[in-house]
Amino acid sequence: MSGRKNVILPHRFIEDEDMSTQITSDAQEIQWIDNIGLELVWDTADINGEFLIQMSVTGNNWQTIPVAAYVPSINLTVAGIPGSHIVDLNQLGPCKLRVLFIPSSGTAGTCNAWITVKMI
Repeated sequence: MSGRKNVILPHRFIEDEDMSTQITSDAQEIQWIDNIGLELVWDTADINGEFLIQMSVTGNNWQTIPVAAYVPSINLTVAGIPGSHIVDLNQLGPCKLRVLFIPSSGTAGTCNAWITVKMI
């Protein structure tokens, strides 16, 4: 007997956002989802900063997911050059997820982010 599985095919939820100011993505619904894949991609010559991944049950109170929960366990930093991070998150309890970018210096850069999710 097989059951219905929840899947969200890859889609962009941050599109060409200016990295010189804080970026806060729209909340992504992740209820009933086991695996979440994120791809963060940026193009810059001078922006420095850090991505944060946050979760919430209601969408009103957001908590940053600790780096230790990421696979691989990496700091999601931007260091003045183009680059990308791929993050795998598994079995988060809350229903919503969002991505923030907090710039620390620099004046020009753009960011894109994709999400894909599936239930095991």
